[in-house]
Amino acid sequence: DNWCECDKDYGAGDETFGDCSEMFCPYEIAWVDDPNQDGHYHNYRECAGKGICDRGTGECDCFDGYTGKGCARSTCPNDCSGHGTCEYIEEVGHGGIVPGHYDSTKNNLGIHKGSHKFVGPASEMWDYHKTMKCVCD
Repeated sequence: DNWCECDKDYGAGDETFGDCSEMFCPYEIAWVDDPNQDGHYHNYRECAGKGICDRGTGECDCFDGYTGKGCARSTCPNDCSGHGTCEYIEEVGHGGIVPGHYDSTKNNLGIHKGSHKFVGPASEMWDYHKTMKCVCD
């Protein structure tokens, strides 16, 4: 038998067999990807498709703007310039885009053009606990 059965998280490149000399990196929901055969987007990809796997350590080297295990989270620009906090979008209340602007014809704050309100629980959004934004002081 000239066949290796690799331990968990080991393989050769992206294969689960071979000489078992390389580690896999965490797979997270992809930020951008092609649809699978069923037409579904945001499938699992190594380093969420936003980093390079270091096969020696099994850790992702995330591209600018991404962080966390498997590059699963976005970062806030310039750490909110020291004038706010970086929050998950599901923790930020829905409000107007332009403070003080009220559109009485649409009965809402801000400028809204073609947007749809998400009515499901936040945990059902594809980017739940992934997308971060600054909440200014």
